[in-house]
Amino acid sequence: MANPKRKIKKYILRTILVVFIGMNLSAMMHAYHFTHYDTSKGARTLSPEQMRWTQKVSAILFGVSLPRPVNDMQPNLPFQSFTIDNKLSCWSIRGDSSKPTILLFHGYGNRKDGMLDRAEALHEMGYNTVLIDFEGSGASSGNTCTIGYKEAEQVKRVYDFMKEKIPEAQLVLLGRSMGAAAIMRCLTIHSMKPKSIILECPFGSLFDAAGNRFDAIGLPRFPLVHMLIFYGGLMNGFWAFDYKPTEYAKQIKTPSLLLTGGSDDRVTPKETETIYANLGGDKNYIVYPEAGHESYLIHYRSEWKNDVDQFIQTH
Repeated sequence: MANPKRKIKKYILRTILVVFIGMNLSAMMHAYHFTHYDTSKGARTLSPEQMRWTQKVSAILFGVSLPRPVNDMQPNLPFQSFTIDNKLSCWSIRGDSSKPTILLFHGYGNRKDGMLDRAEALHEMGYNTVLIDFEGSGASSGNTCTIGYKEAEQVKRVYDFMKEKIPEAQLVLLGRSMGAAAIMRCLTIHSMKPKSIILECPFGSLFDAAGNRFDAIGLPRFPLVHMLIFYGGLMNGFWAFDYKPTEYAKQIKTPSLLLTGGSDDRVTPKETETIYANLGGDKNYIVYPEAGHESYLIHYRSEWKNDVDQFIQTH
């Protein structure tokens, strides 16, 4: 007769194995959907705050659906379209030729028309702007996104293209969230001397960026976030645990304006405060108290314009 204790032990071990395999499969699906846009034109998964509990369970088990970002608008100002390396789609909006040119890099799940409000505000101040679709977004090629890691090379390609036409001392890099992180990584791995950089709500690390999303759903970070980061990096050919804008900041000496929202639930105050403390050279740090993880022009348009204009003029 079989030993009851041995049967229980086997049952427990099998259960643990099934749970372990299930967690890894779930993490792999999360990692894939996190870094690959959905081309089926399905509906985008709601934000955690909008989800019912059944939708949260589905998102936990199978990952989120993020349709490939498509530009829905064009500038209301005269503009020129051009492509870099037959891959990166850009819009150029001319302002005062004597003023700097601002290169605008969008955030995760977005595209260049999501930066039009900034381009129009900058144009009102006379600045020239170039809006860029990262690969995988808008009219650019590809379908993958590495949350700013490999996008750093795309920042460099845009920068090199533009500095053939405009002196480096007249180039300003402005990025939001993922775009800001890509700018920071780019500056640490390449020799670049832009006039200045403007960083809107950069996350402290890829682990923090993913962890904050799990926090919003109400899930513990361990072990799913660790597994998500591991598989996400593995699928895309880099060690994702070392992707830390807080560390990149230590090597940045370019004049920097760091902007963040006081009500941002995707990037914590600790993350932006650490980035600011680590940044070298001239730097400014501004918090818009009621702003979340959103365009600051929604509620702080005049303040944003004044802060950015003053920074660019004095740096």
